Amino acid sequence: MIAAFFIPDAIVMATAACDSYTVATAPDEGSPVTTIHIPSSGHMMTFWNRYALVFRPADENMLCSEITARLREVCRRWPDGEVPAIDALMPYIKKQIMDTGIQMLGVMAGYGNGSDGAPEQFVYQILGSNIRRVNVDNDLRPLFDYVCVEKNPMVNRLLQEVAVRNGDQWETQPSVLLHPRYYSTEMALSMARRLVDISSMTARIEDVATPLPEIESIVITPTGIIPNNPQNG
Repeated sequence: MIAAFFIPDAIVMATAACDSYTVATAPDEGSPVTTIHIPSSGHMMTFWNRYALVFRPADENMLCSEITARLREVCRRWPDGEVPAIDALMPYIKKQIMDTGIQMLGVMAGYGNGSDGAPEQFVYQILGSNIRRVNVDNDLRPLFDYVCVEKNPMVNRLLQEVAVRNGDQWETQPSVLLHPRYYSTEMALSMARRLVDISSMTARIEDVATPLPEIESIVITPTGIIPNNPQNG
């Protein structure tokens, strides 16, 4: 899962610093399969130290390096020293994803210039070929909020309004109300890591012997990117 918070001072993104692969326990045909968890730090890409992409392969057995290599080719469209605006870069990112058939989940974010020349946040959600900006309302006014990108919705299901069966009746439970517009960068980092922890914990709820993975995170500010070393949430 990827958690992203876009708050007044920065854009914060986090994800688990590991990959899971399904492998056979023996080379024989029909061998039982098991899931292995490999520590990794290949889920983040930066572009010109201004924009960042946090991603997970939709296919758990796809290597992250394959996605990185294909998307890095997009940067060659601009000469050395030239940095495109993020809204000019994203159509080429989308085209590369569609042309190469990359199946991934991700959040791409960075700062551009608003209509008044002031720094403006751009946050894009990537669900395969479905790529859209998520930090503006219908009138294109910027929003301070968060997004959780998951292959199998779990955290979203916990946080959003849900219907719960109570006997023969269905009762609506309200969504969990978060307040990102008031968050400091430190609070946004803490919340992003906490949501990734919740996702990892629910995915391995019966696998008590496996510790939760470390979390890698990144902070984007109007002046550049501040990487964060992987750490426990």
